[in-house]
Amino acid sequence: MGYKLYNLITKKVIISRDVIFEEDKTLKWNKDQEITCISIDIILKDEVEVVKQVPVLAGVCGTEPFRRTDYFLKQVESTGFCGVQNFPTVGLFDSNFRQNLEETGTGYGLEVQMIEKAHKKGLLTTPYAFNENEASDMAKVGANIIVAHMGLTTFGSVDAQTAVSLDESVFRVQAIADCWLPFLAQAFNNGSLNGFAGPISGPREVEFIPKKTKGVHGSYGASSMERLPVEQAISIK
Repeated sequence: MGYKLYNLITKKVIISRDVIFEEDKTLKWNKDQEITCISIDIILKDEVEVVKQVPVLAGVCGTEPFRRTDYFLKQVESTGFCGVQNFPTVGLFDSNFRQNLEETGTGYGLEVQMIEKAHKKGLLTTPYAFNENEASDMAKVGANIIVAHMGLTTFGSVDAQTAVSLDESVFRVQAIADCWLPFLAQAFNNGSLNGFAGPISGPREVEFIPKKTKGVHGSYGASSMERLPVEQAISIK
């Protein structure tokens, strides 16, 4: 394991454990340069160039305080991404810390603004929503696919222990769907809603949610589609 480092001179990425952090120094960027170009270059090499024939979404942190969102989204589009998602997201935070973020203007509303800007640029938008209000806010700004997030995945070698049950997920996903569907009927002909994560982690669970809900079109997977199958294959071998 190590740190992924970007060399500004050679414009190459290396991995090293021999790193010194100079926290009292800052980079001097020109007017039209941003630190975001580094992350875009890294993502481009790791993802887009590998799957040239497959649409790729970019995870965009809408609450990043040092990013010019409009400029960054242009970079995302020009790099070859077909859409964006609000990830990392403050939706995974709760309690006092989450409340403090909202009170100081660094909360979920900034993610909604990012999705709205991406939608206006013609990018596919697939935001996570953790409750009815967030789903409504995302629907109002034109989100194409609302992903009803049920928390961290509860299966696998690094599974979360604190999560909602599969039965409870049915009610929570349905509540989000009920907020989303009126907007779908009024304005968007190609929108959809999907369940995600928490206990929704395998074929059985993915099949279970749409059968028990109305207006849910499928499942959205991350670790359930990339990590868990690999873990099972390794365990069997």
